[in-house]
Amino acid sequence: MMRCTATLAVLVLLSGGSVASAQESEAGAGKLEMGFFPGGGMIFVGGDDNLEVNFNTYDAGGWVTFHLNRLIAVEGEGSFGIGLAQDINYQNRIVKHVQTPGTMNVAGNIVVFPAGSDRLYAGYVTGGAGLLNLRSRKSTRQFGLDEHENFMATNFGGGLKIVRGGTGLANWGARIDYRIVAVGSQDDAVAFFAKSKTRIGHRIYVGFLYTLTR
Repeated sequence: MMRCTATLAVLVLLSGGSVASAQESEAGAGKLEMGFFPGGGMIFVGGDDNLEVNFNTYDAGGWVTFHLNRLIAVEGEGSFGIGLAQDINYQNRIVKHVQTPGTMNVAGNIVVFPAGSDRLYAGYVTGGAGLLNLRSRKSTRQFGLDEHENFMATNFGGGLKIVRGGTGLANWGARIDYRIVAVGSQDDAVAFFAKSKTRIGHRIYVGFLYTLTR
């Protein structure tokens, strides 16, 4: 489904007939933008199948980006993950169709555009740090997760922005993003997640952006 969404976004952005070279010159990021991703996913790995569990969440969220220049931007983002019902391996046994914890994540990032952001297709690398909140729910009590828990989290990744200023799409664009999220371990955490070692999450999403200021 995510692949279909990404393909649709690209096709919409590139449709609309021929575009004059003057319009193409206006492609690229502006000074200030905001965006949202209605669909993404996080896959947490690194569990030992004894007490620390691997699970997945459905993620949605948004961001605000301020471009310092054509090469560097600063960004604040926030997202929430919905723990879907899934089979997990806990204490070396399969627990069927259990509702896993949800998450909330905030982070501040630096975004670097090696070839510049003033183009139709702007590839980037990014990294930053923030906070991940693991959300307890009734179904997680069997794993000892009775309360919400906070963890420091760093992230690193990259992606592609597609922005066509000067066309019928005005300041709208699309974004495909992949991130590795490292959740730091804590001695006082429950054994279910990030107690004995750093946990890794793989997050990918397709989002849409709007340029507020050029």
